[in-house]
Amino acid sequence: GIHARGSYSWARTAGPDAALSFHPRQMLKGSVWWPLRSDWTAAVEAQALSRRGAAPGHALLNLTLAGPLHPGGPRLSAGLRNLADRQAFDPGFDPQRQPVVPLPGREWRLELRWPLLP
Repeated sequence: GIHARGSYSWARTAGPDAALSFHPRQMLKGSVWWPLRSDWTAAVEAQALSRRGAAPGHALLNLTLAGPLHPGGPRLSAGLRNLADRQAFDPGFDPQRQPVVPLPGREWRLELRWPLLP
């Protein structure tokens, strides 16, 4: 059947360097996945982060299809990250020269995994 999971976190940074923190204050994640034929699964994942330093908050949606190429063999995973092609940023290392670093837009990802032990 269909499976789902979600999480929410809230964090507070304290101390003299708290203003330089690159960690989001709030993070919300959720995913739903369901079985397809022959041990394959499809999944949708959403992730939202609050502001991190000079980087504004953002939300992303990802899709994944995964399964074995043959029984007991390697597993293939194909994904589409940032489905809506949203512009997102990470905090830069130098607040004066580069306050934010742009993240890639929509991207495809292929992964192949081989089991080392039977």
